[in-house]
Amino acid sequence: KGHVIPVTNDNVQLHADFEAGTEMVGETAICEVKKRIAKMSLVPASPEPNQEALSAIDDANMIILGPGSLYTSVIPNLLVPGVVEHINKSEAMVVYICNVMTQPGETDDFNALDHVKTILEKTGLNKLDTVIVNSRRAAKNLMSKYEAKNQYWVPPTVKKIEELGIRVVAADLLSESDLLRHNPNTLANIIANLVIEKKNNDTDIKDLSNED
Repeated sequence: KGHVIPVTNDNVQLHADFEAGTEMVGETAICEVKKRIAKMSLVPASPEPNQEALSAIDDANMIILGPGSLYTSVIPNLLVPGVVEHINKSEAMVVYICNVMTQPGETDDFNALDHVKTILEKTGLNKLDTVIVNSRRAAKNLMSKYEAKNQYWVPPTVKKIEELGIRVVAADLLSESDLLRHNPNTLANIIANLVIEKKNNDTDIKDLSNED
């Protein structure tokens, strides 16, 4: 139910510079290194943006980033020329859904604030209205399985994000089985409520502007 619109139709690869001084090209190769990433870039550096994607951003009521790998899924889309500029100029509500667990190499020791600051500092994005964070740890036995693979719970750091002037919605977002994932129903309800809130606020502003 929806449309998949690539941010670029060019043949693009991801390029990572690691804090250890090494470089790697290609998402799969980057993920296998499992070392802290210092910088992400694209090859070629300035692919042609897909005008359909830019138009979709302009027409959107809400723009949602994530959930997904911070450096290899979320940030790369924002590096395509024009994408961040259109988001920054948009009147849409911009929402970031933070991951519930860290990823080895990409986000070791990261809390939710670190995820947010990385997006803002690495992409030029300056419009981020709301961050959705998970507020609960998983069951101990499941956490142990993840921690054995160097993946840890992402602390929500609500107050620290709010100090940046960004609203935070914290909730129990976990869906627990053999894997940890966002609960799709809980997440959908939160997003739906944000959409309704945005629509009501826009209506109120319009009514005020029409007053005699």
